[in-house]
Amino acid sequence: MLLGQLGYEVTFDFVRSRLDAIARSATDRCFVVERNGTVRGVIAVHLIALFHKTANLARITALVVEEEARGTGCGRALLRAVETFAESTQCSRLEVTSGSARLAAHEFYEKNGYVRSDQRFVRPLKA
Repeated sequence: MLLGQLGYEVTFDFVRSRLDAIARSATDRCFVVERNGTVRGVIAVHLIALFHKTANLARITALVVEEEARGTGCGRALLRAVETFAESTQCSRLEVTSGSARLAAHEFYEKNGYVRSDQRFVRPLKA
């Protein structure tokens, strides 16, 4: 499972339930890259209506490309699909959060025109 390559322990049923929820959502989308009948990468994005602007914010909530397919343009294609979607939904900004240890991911984002910006403060909540 692709998300497992990032260290997420999720089951097939869990992913299917999330995909079902995304399919019913007006503010979420999921795109995949398929090569030779196999999903090689996936990206998910969530739209947020901004309180202080008329525009929306798009947030990438997941992006993973199969290890063997990295460096072949799959990740770039996924980013372009999300960027097109974000522009078509009046987003003024597209953002992604990447863990501090994911240095290759940081380099990938920067090579694709993303810049480090701001800081995020997080407070865990009981789910």
